[in-house]
Amino acid sequence: MKNNSIPVHSSLLLGQNALPKDPTGEWKVIDPSRSEVRIAKCVYAYSQIDSLVNAAHENQKAWANKNFQERHRILIQSIETFISNRDLIIEVAQHELGRSLEDMKFEFAQIEKWAQAFEKFTPLEQEPRGVTAVVSSYVSPLLNNTHFVFLNLLAGNAVVLKPSERAALTVLKWAEYVTKDESIAKVFQVLVGEKEMGRRLICHDQISTVIFMGSFEVGMRVKQDTLSQPAKEVLLYLGAKNAAILCEDFPKNAAKTLIQDCFLSTGQNCRSVSVIFVHESKFQEFLDEFHQLSKEFKIGPPLSHAYMGPFIDEAMLDRHLKFVGISEREGGEVLMRGKPLTLAEKGHFATPTLAVFQEVTPELMKKSISLQAEILAPHVSVIRYESYENMVQVQQQMHYGLCASIWGANQERMKQIARDLNVGEVVFNQSLLEVDLSESFQARKKSGNHAHHGFKLYEQLTVLNKKPR
Repeated sequence: MKNNSIPVHSSLLLGQNALPKDPTGEWKVIDPSRSEVRIAKCVYAYSQIDSLVNAAHENQKAWANKNFQERHRILIQSIETFISNRDLIIEVAQHELGRSLEDMKFEFAQIEKWAQAFEKFTPLEQEPRGVTAVVSSYVSPLLNNTHFVFLNLLAGNAVVLKPSERAALTVLKWAEYVTKDESIAKVFQVLVGEKEMGRRLICHDQISTVIFMGSFEVGMRVKQDTLSQPAKEVLLYLGAKNAAILCEDFPKNAAKTLIQDCFLSTGQNCRSVSVIFVHESKFQEFLDEFHQLSKEFKIGPPLSHAYMGPFIDEAMLDRHLKFVGISEREGGEVLMRGKPLTLAEKGHFATPTLAVFQEVTPELMKKSISLQAEILAPHVSVIRYESYENMVQVQQQMHYGLCASIWGANQERMKQIARDLNVGEVVFNQSLLEVDLSESFQARKKSGNHAHHGFKLYEQLTVLNKKPR
């Protein structure tokens, strides 16, 4: 495909594609399932930051002056508009992100569940904070951005969203329908650009709140960059290394559900499971079933009705392959070795990795790389444990603390394990991917700071009402 035949995208300003006259930079958008195919070009300019932030700032007061019920009504209609156009949005996401149709439908199902709760959400009215900068990830960009953007707008804030350059087309397509209403188009802008654009946006003096989604390392730089602006609320949603804990009485559907949690998004989901603890009495039984199921699903491009698609880019594919050797060096028996998968489409495809650890001590877990790093890949470590006390001691050494699932029949025992785990959210006998974003919790350890998930986030997007004396 010739470069001059592909569409050119830039920031969304007041609902329009705002191509800069003098671009600072650009990048080609590559289909990860067909790495030789360029599907679009994105261009950006640093000058766009002021343009978008100023537009959001100038229109925020009029939006905030609408009563709560009016804002709520407009936003509900906007949600209905983009959900009704899901097929067009999914088509873009399949080409840009390589996400399977089943995966994208699953994400939209979670959005619809959230939308039903949002329609009934009636918080106490408080003062909006002003303009919020949302710097988001390519991980579940529709679900996460829907939550962040619509809660901000409901609170009376304006929003400037800077999507990951890996998900820019998907977010722009979604925003096209979100901004069909002129009043939303005035207060919701989308800033297209690479990492430096995000850094400059975060530091802008008219930004009152920052929501950042990304790695722990970049999150620490965000915090450092904003130290001189103490009034700015900085909410960090960082990495994860989620565990599933199987008791000796785990239900029969556990292995099948964990296949979904480990592999549906090619492991590229902050709620994916990548460590599975299994009680010794059922260890081999579970391992045999999980291993067999891991070999049965189809890997391929999204339009081929595959279950697991490609990696988002070559760098993430290389990272996946590198961790095979790391697991082996740390004592893991590699039952399935992640290998590049050569298909006719020449995309970023690979097979899963399944590493088995017969014994992991708290000391080994503390020092491990493969059991601690957020790999964002179909790399699963299965750990055998003898006692619940020992398993909890090992899990407590994990650096991240987003969420975990526990599988069993003894409710009291599962509740005790949940209390002992230092993670933000624990679910029993269900998929971690079946997220209810209306439910609130706080991540622990390296997975974030004081930022709330769920509808309680609304409180951090507002300030107490001024009371005249």
